[in-house]
Amino acid sequence: MKIQIFMCGEGLGHTSRCLAVGERLIKEGHRVVFCAYGYSKKHIEGAGFNALEIPSEIKLVGKSGSGCIKDAVKKGFIDGETAKNEIQDK
Repeated sequence: MKIQIFMCGEGLGHTSRCLAVGERLIKEGHRVVFCAYGYSKKHIEGAGFNALEIPSEIKLVGKSGSGCIKDAVKKGFIDGETAKNEIQDK
């Protein structure tokens, strides 16, 4: 079975637990694809696995130091759709 494991956030606690689950699934004969960004992606790769780059959950968008939550959420959805299409192609 092909299984995708997504990690969001930069916390390595979540990533370490997901790696443990992924390693077990691989030992059981499944194909596992890790998907992450930032420190989590580096941690996965440092453990010897490949990881697909995904966008962060939210990116601050604004002008001159101010933020606009509407634009930030919109940007997150656009980046998420792009990442979803790239992952489905793999």
